Amino acid sequence: MRSRLANARAIGLRNAGKTDEATAVLRDAIVLDPDIPELHFNLGQLSSDIGKWEEAETAFKRVIALDPENCDAYRALADLAQVRGDVPAALAYQAEALARRRLYSRIAPQERRRVLALLSAGDFKANAPLELLLDPMTTTLHTYYCTEQADANELPPADIAFVAIGESPWAAEPLAVAKRLLRETGLPFVNDPAYVLDTNRELLAKAVADIPDLTMPPVDRVPREALVDTTPPFPIVLRPPGSQAGEHFERIDSREALDTYLAANADPEFFVSPFVDYASADGFYRKYRIVLVDGEPFAYHLAISPTWKVHYYATPMQHEKWMREEEEAFLRDGCGGKTTVLADGLRELAKRLQLDYFAADCTIAPDGTPLLFEADTAMLVHALDPTNTFTYKDGYIRRIFAAVEAMLDRRITS
Repeated sequence: MRSRLANARAIGLRNAGKTDEATAVLRDAIVLDPDIPELHFNLGQLSSDIGKWEEAETAFKRVIALDPENCDAYRALADLAQVRGDVPAALAYQAEALARRRLYSRIAPQERRRVLALLSAGDFKANAPLELLLDPMTTTLHTYYCTEQADANELPPADIAFVAIGESPWAAEPLAVAKRLLRETGLPFVNDPAYVLDTNRELLAKAVADIPDLTMPPVDRVPREALVDTTPPFPIVLRPPGSQAGEHFERIDSREALDTYLAANADPEFFVSPFVDYASADGFYRKYRIVLVDGEPFAYHLAISPTWKVHYYATPMQHEKWMREEEEAFLRDGCGGKTTVLADGLRELAKRLQLDYFAADCTIAPDGTPLLFEADTAMLVHALDPTNTFTYKDGYIRRIFAAVEAMLDRRITS
């Protein structure tokens, strides 16, 4: 009873933003009851909230020492390792959790719909983060991992399934499992698993090839040996299949640079494309992220960077007011209609891909050509940017969330 009261009080303080007080309550409770796993787990969550990674890790490991079957602690350690950049450790902890349980649920207190999310094992980039996309107050989210041992009898009652698995070289098996589960449950669903792999960069470039309002540089999958033995026309860009968020993605301008890249990356094959210099007249590079919901495009963000390899959180957006003003204009009206051609091309792409939900990274080349970089069902979409800096974003992003919920409700009632 004493530990339950301490837990409840600490959770209330945490929800009120009183992290220090919540931590003190838990530490005092642990002195009195050192063998209660829930106290250590909540202490670990509080430590994670404020970036005290070592303290959080110690707390979660203490949970497992007290309760070796505690899947939530394994998952928390997996998330913590991922945040700290230790992907192998993250996957090992995740495997421990999934060996014990494949289903994890977040119950909505004001439930309007029940969504079954079908996921693949993997790092943060393997699946669409539906927990950030769907309202926790009104949408119950049952997350189920499509491992080889997946069993439809383990699934809870749900109104609709959402295939959240993104394209990767490792996605074929979980997508096949998802297809089987959809067949066995008969649930309506978002994103047919039969089409997710069509967002592979090589196939995507071919799908875009004859869309009038969209273009994408050709992408070839080239064996390592071919790059060692032949010299391609420079400049080119290289990345291993399955890489995301700019990992091992480089522009190569010479034979020497190519040899250096291959020496640092042992992958057996690579995606190779000609480099397209898409810098605007002011010398900055712009990358638009647009989310397609039931075929309709919604602006999500604009990243502006002085370098060609654009990653939103590595740009000066937080520090440059003019960049944020331009992003706001993109969210509000497509930069005065400048990006309308992108939206038109992406509508056609959505028809061809036959996917209900995905996001696309794209730009407008200096000659006005709409240029697609990639499209994926698992791109990061969230409303977590600091509102004191990005004061304008929240409403536009919530518009995407509302569109997703409306799509789910249409599928449920149709």
